[in-house]
Formats: sequence, C-alpha cells, structure tokens
Amino acid sequence: MFTFKIDLAPFEEQVKRMDAAIDQMPFALSRALNDAANDAYEYLIEETWPKAVKVRNASFLRWALRTKWSTKYDLEVEIFDNTPDQRAHLALHASGGVKLPKGAHLVVPTDNVSRGASGVRQSQRPANMPNKVVKGNKIYQAVGRGKNKHLRLMYILTPKVQQPADVPFFEDFETIMRESSQRHFAKRMMEAMRTRK
Repeated sequence: MFTFKIDLAPFEEQVKRMDAAIDQMPFALSRALNDAANDAYEYLIEETWPKAVKVRNASFLRWALRTKWSTKYDLEVEIFDNTPDQRAHLALHASGGVKLPKGAHLVVPTDNVSRGASGVRQSQRPANMPNKVVKGNKIYQAVGRGKNKHLRLMYILTPKVQQPADVPFFEDFETIMRESSQRHFAKRMMEAMRTRK
C-alpha cells in the first residue's frame, strides 16, 4: 500500500563525508530504512489516522497495518493493509474512490453499532443481531419493552459509497520515511563499520 524506494545518491555522499566503507552501505541503509519504517508506522497510527477520521477503536489501525522490512539485498520497505480482503479500505481513505459491494449491497453501520478491536462486534453484525427488523434499505433493532419498545436504526443498505481521500497516508509516509531514514543512517553506518570484518 505505502512503498518507499530509496534514492541512493544522498546516502553515498554521506558515506564519503564519513570516510566509511561503501561496502557497508547496503546493510546500514537497510537498518536505517527499517528504523524509519517503524517511525512511519507509529506516526500513521498515532498522528495521521486520529487527525483525519473519528476513531471509534484506538487499536484498529495497529491491527490492520503490517510492515514488510527491507534487507541489504532489497532496499524497499512497505506498510500495507493486512485486513482480510482489505476490508479496512485504507487505500481508498488515502486516494479516494468508490466502495463497491461483494454482493448486492454495502451494509453501512450507523453510530448505534458498537465496535471492538476487529471492527463491528459479532453480536452487532446483521446476520447475528437479535430482534432484527429489515424495512426497505434499512436494518433496525427492536429495543425496549412494552410502551418503550421502539426501533433503533443500525445499518443502511446501499449499492455503493463514495469515499473521499480523507487520510494523508501517502504524504505522511513519504515525509517521515525521507526524514527519518536520513536521521538514522549515520548511526547505523557507524555500527556497521564497528562490526565490519
């Protein structure tokens, strides 16, 4: 989803200024990229996501995102959506687009639906919801007793949903990776030189 490939020129210049061995650069750069990817991962979770959307579940993004680390043979890091079928739609949040259903309709939860660490709670999902009432393109739950019994709107069924580009994942990832990889590189290069055989 978010991939960072490095431009080696600034790092080669830094190695020359440090008077270090160029053969240690891939190892040091890989470690610096991994440090930067960790910084970017934390920034996306702690800063980017909460500033852009209403967070109902604080641990959701940490559950959804995974990191593919670089090696000295492959200087590329990636942070990707690890949810089944990319159901978190994180790429759509980043670039915008249209969410389409796998079946006839998208089932859009209202604020009345409670969420857990993995999204909507099992007991609140349409197939499992007790006292479910379907009217047209809406799913309600009958709540209360006697005179106080009423319908609470839980879901709206729709053929598609327009998702605006509302989370600057790409921009923040690129910025953090660029700044952080350069910040970590000098330290990692010194470590590589100390352990050089």
